Amino acid sequence: MIAVVGSFGLCIGLCGALATTGLWVIAARRTRAAADPRAATMIIAARQAGWLTLFGAALAVAAMEIALIGDDFSLTYVAENSSRATPLLFRITALWSALDGSLLLWLLILSGHSAVLAHRIASLSERSRRPDGAVGMVAAAVVSAVAASFFAVTLISTRPFARVLPAPDDGPGPNPLLADHVAMAVHPPLLYAGYLGLVVPFGYALAALITGGARQNWMTAVRRWVLAAWLCLTAGIALGAWWSYAVLGWGGYWAWDPVENASLLPWLTSTALLHAARRGRAASGLWTVTLAAASFLLVVTGTFLTRSGIVASVHSFTRSDLGPALLVLLLGWAGVTVALVILRGDRLAAAPAPRSTDLLSRGTALLLNNVLLVGLAITVLVGTLVPVASQAWGGPQLSVGAPYYNRIAVPVAFGLLVLVVLGTIGRRRSAGPAALRRRAALPAGVAAVVTAALGLSGARGVAPVLALGLGAAVVTVAGRQVFGVLRGTRPRGWWSRRSAVGGHLAHAGLAIALAGIAASSSWAASSEATIRPGGWVTAGGSVVQLHRVGRHTSDGRTETAAELSITPTGGSTRPATAALTYYPGRSQTVPVPAIAGTWRGDAYVTVLAIADDGSTVTLRVSDEPLVGWLWAGAAVMVTGGLLAFAPRRGVGPVRARRRIEPTAADAIGAAPDGLAPADLPTPVTLRRTWVNRS
Repeated sequence: MIAVVGSFGLCIGLCGALATTGLWVIAARRTRAAADPRAATMIIAARQAGWLTLFGAALAVAAMEIALIGDDFSLTYVAENSSRATPLLFRITALWSALDGSLLLWLLILSGHSAVLAHRIASLSERSRRPDGAVGMVAAAVVSAVAASFFAVTLISTRPFARVLPAPDDGPGPNPLLADHVAMAVHPPLLYAGYLGLVVPFGYALAALITGGARQNWMTAVRRWVLAAWLCLTAGIALGAWWSYAVLGWGGYWAWDPVENASLLPWLTSTALLHAARRGRAASGLWTVTLAAASFLLVVTGTFLTRSGIVASVHSFTRSDLGPALLVLLLGWAGVTVALVILRGDRLAAAPAPRSTDLLSRGTALLLNNVLLVGLAITVLVGTLVPVASQAWGGPQLSVGAPYYNRIAVPVAFGLLVLVVLGTIGRRRSAGPAALRRRAALPAGVAAVVTAALGLSGARGVAPVLALGLGAAVVTVAGRQVFGVLRGTRPRGWWSRRSAVGGHLAHAGLAIALAGIAASSSWAASSEATIRPGGWVTAGGSVVQLHRVGRHTSDGRTETAAELSITPTGGSTRPATAALTYYPGRSQTVPVPAIAGTWRGDAYVTVLAIADDGSTVTLRVSDEPLVGWLWAGAAVMVTGGLLAFAPRRGVGPVRARRRIEPTAADAIGAAPDGLAPADLPTPVTLRRTWVNRS
């Protein structure tokens, strides 16, 4: 019964998405042709069809979750990815721990974006406030068409509700790596929300090309969508790095893995898109349209890499029949985008010519920011796809490692930090060189002091010292700007400038995170040793002592644990446990590291081997300087993004206010007592107008 309900939900979702697409196309044509009263009927129907699509996806997800929670092993997916011993939380998260279930979550989030966009556009139309006009309707049609294509791929190429007969009594449980940390409950949904949030800018970009609506500055309508997607991607990538660091036991958080790169690519282009949107009317041009379209196409590319099984990664799924269908979908949407750019690109509003060629202006900093981010995205994309293409064409098996990426990523990171400073203190129209020098004095002085202090303390390596110096300059200018906003506004009045505060916090968070990455990558030290209880291992400034070894079995797994005392660099001694956990259902052993940290860094301990009698333990101890700054920086970035995203009080998705304007028209009422009408000023009336504040 559950299998029937789930499959029925997918069919409802596909039919709803197809209907929504068609209804939006009809509504857009009637709206553009004339004030056709039947367009309103089509808009209402399109909104209802959008909710129907979401209902179908929700029904399929609910059916699968009921099967997982209820241990319905008659479904193949449940029999392969759950067990009776699996805790409830990880039964729920098993939905996205394997290929077919993750596609259901993908469809749910995609349908949610489509339904919310349809509701928003229909609501604006009903209130006769349509800043998007036909562009918004065409965008909704594109988003619905994307949803329909993913529903079709899921129904044709996968069988999420396939049954197994006879049903087994139990299953092996989810992949241990995906069921041993609470981050797995949040990391994939956040990434999916970020990925699929970019479908709305993609829809508007194609709609701008189709209708020539770029002249209406369509970025105003989608900036919050881009910001929401960027927020989810930032949080999702940070949580993924934390999960890799805390669960995989290798002591790192980023390995330029193809699937890691797949999440980084749309983050880079969406960051560039957010900055491009600040270039005034130029945000409506072909460059911004290309960034919006490329961001979602990179999402589809990452989906293909992750779910086709053509790359080997701990993050990717096994090889499946879904790969060819996803490749066709990717090539189809990419072909449509390229064709529209070629045929309709000349209809986009041309960016105004710059008034100045000042290399130290904010406009120049924003332009160079885009160049660096897109250049890094191209570099990462090439390094990710070259091994895949070589394998697909029968060539030699290639491997692109960290040196290739670091050769470009490190200078780009330094360039971005410099541009953040220049973009903040850069010249305004009325500012002269003297004002620029005054604004640059403090950050330059702080950077010089930090760099000199690190050099005198014996810090090795140019890259980490330079990263910390530039990071200090960025934090200084960001802090000064935030302090200026808070000081220059009345109590609680800073909320009206929360977007500026959020942007400066995000820049400060980026600087802190990059400083942590540079320090932990360059100054880390590690050592391995086989010791007996009572023995010691040191690495850098961290010291680890082994006390005893214990073994116990519970919840379908056997854990052999080493009880330790860890003294991280500059910190106090604390107890900890590192273990090797064996999962018999999967015949897999997973190391569970012990981590003890301070603001100066972490002591990271991994058990490599334990003697059968527990007499000796082989430990790897790593000293990771400033690695916690990465998580702190990511938290500051997310906080800044949330501030910029937060709506003003009392307003909805389109922030509007009524403005009272006097016009010489009819009289507005009776004369006050004691005055004759002839004694009054020219009669006026109050006209209510809506002012868009998006």
